[in-house]
Amino acid sequence: MRRTQIIAVIIAVAAVGVLYSLPKVIVSDKDKKVAASQAATAQTDAAHAQSNEVANNESIKSLTNQYRAAADKEKKIIFADSLAALYRQALVFDSVVVYREVVVGLAPTLPNTLAAADACYDAFFFAGDAQKSAPYGEKARAYYQKVLDKEPNRLEVKAKMAMTYANSANPMQAVM
Repeated sequence: MRRTQIIAVIIAVAAVGVLYSLPKVIVSDKDKKVAASQAATAQTDAAHAQSNEVANNESIKSLTNQYRAAADKEKKIIFADSLAALYRQALVFDSVVVYREVVVGLAPTLPNTLAAADACYDAFFFAGDAQKSAPYGEKARAYYQKVLDKEPNRLEVKAKMAMTYANSANPMQAVM
């Protein structure tokens, strides 16, 4: 036999061996979707467990008590901002919105308004269903509009505002 024939036979045997070692089960899309939904459920359960841990956390409790007891406007802003940051770490976005709105109510500056808008935006996207997310979308659009009134060239604000419109009852507004 010639050298080229021997090489061709060896390659053919190797190819047959590789094909034989491949999996013999067909994976369906249905199995992938089930596995993905189980993974998402596990992540949601972990986030809820973490949020319960944070709600029971002593630092949250003490900051909440200090926030309620504070009479000074500056102290209330500091405590509300700290509580919003802690709840953000715990992925409890509805509580973040509450404290960011308090900060905007006490000090309506552009960075505070943008932080409240971003908190509403996060709550809008991480809400479980459309009924829960709709009020957060409206609040986010209102805060983003206040930011755009002061600085009309902020493209990231326009993009986030468009995303809230895209998932609302009037999605064509997002195109505008």
